[in-house]
Amino acid sequence: MIRAAAILALVSAAAPAAADPVLRLAVDGQGFNVSPDQILQVEAEEVFPGAVVFFRFAEAPSYSLEQLTAASIGLKLDMIVCGHVLMSPVVMEVIKGGVGQINMGDITAARELAATLHGDRACADYRGS
Repeated sequence: MIRAAAILALVSAAAPAAADPVLRLAVDGQGFNVSPDQILQVEAEEVFPGAVVFFRFAEAPSYSLEQLTAASIGLKLDMIVCGHVLMSPVVMEVIKGGVGQINMGDITAARELAATLHGDRACADYRGS
């Protein structure tokens, strides 16, 4: 029985629970969280001279992103992954459809981010980029 509990504890710690947010998008501290089950698609792709992570949100976070960016033109949007600020780009236009990309320095960092957003990698293991 102890062995089964230890295995269950290891499996539980391996990846975030579906409801645990891995991403926070915020402007001046106001924003919303996104969990892996709200990210319908995430892919890392190597492009010259670096890499890109493509993502597509479910309906609820897509709407939240649209509302947040509509109210925040000209302000910095903090993209926070597992407590680490990944980047803070200036909002230039309303982001509709919940689709976007994150430019990364290299494919290793892009794959790490994609795995974290997908829920395959625990937040505790995310080093930030």
